[in-house]
Amino acid sequence: MYTQSQGDPRRQIELAQRRAKQRDQSAISQAQRSAQLRFEKDLLDRVQGKWIDEEDPSVSYVVEGGICAVSGGDNARTFRNRLSVYGGELCWDARRFWHNLNFSALPPPEEQVYRVEWNPAQGSPPTKQIIW
Repeated sequence: MYTQSQGDPRRQIELAQRRAKQRDQSAISQAQRSAQLRFEKDLLDRVQGKWIDEEDPSVSYVVEGGICAVSGGDNARTFRNRLSVYGGELCWDARRFWHNLNFSALPPPEEQVYRVEWNPAQGSPPTKQIIW
C-alpha cells in the first residue's frame, strides 16, 4: 500500500495526462487568440485616420486604435464607439445599432483604403449602410 506522499501511480498518471491536455489546449487557445488579435490589428490599421461621411459631409469619423469618434451632423456631441472583431467580422458597436465592415469593398491589403463601407449587422435594430 502506498502512503499519501508517494501517491497512487494511476492517479499520478491521470494527473500528468490532465496537465498535458490542458497545456495543449492552452497552446491552441493562445494561438487562436494571437491570430484573432493579428486579424483585428490588420483591419484596424487599414481604417485608422479621419474620414468624412459620404452622405453627410458635416459628419466626421476619427479612428484611433479600436475607438471610432463620431462628431458633427445635427449633434454637438462626440460619440466614441468601439471597433472590434466579433464572429470573424470587424464590428462597429454604436450601442443603438451595430455595423460590420464590408470586407469585399476594401482594396487589396497592399493598396491604400480611400472608401470604407459599413453594413448593418445581423440582429442590429433597423439602420442604414454607412459609407466613409
